[in-house]
Amino acid sequence: MTRKYDESLAALQEMQQAGTAICRVEDMEFGRRLAVEKDIELPGPDGKVPGAWINAVWDESGAFVLYPTLLGIKGKPSLRSALASLVVYLLSWRPQL
Repeated sequence: MTRKYDESLAALQEMQQAGTAICRVEDMEFGRRLAVEKDIELPGPDGKVPGAWINAVWDESGAFVLYPTLLGIKGKPSLRSALASLVVYLLSWRPQL
């Protein structure tokens, strides 16, 4: 059995504008996160896309799949399609220079 979730930037942007997203992020923060995600999708100087290596992982029990999104880290049960948790969607990580 397979499931396909649309976590594309266009789908997330539509949900944010329509107000149907799982969590509401302030417009400025959403725009910043969207810009970072678009930057990740650009090919680097070696021609490789760094964002292509961001994958989903299973937890130790195999009951949940965890994957990063624009809104945070999502965890979904493998046997049903409901969202189990959304981790750190309000936190913004900014590197210290």
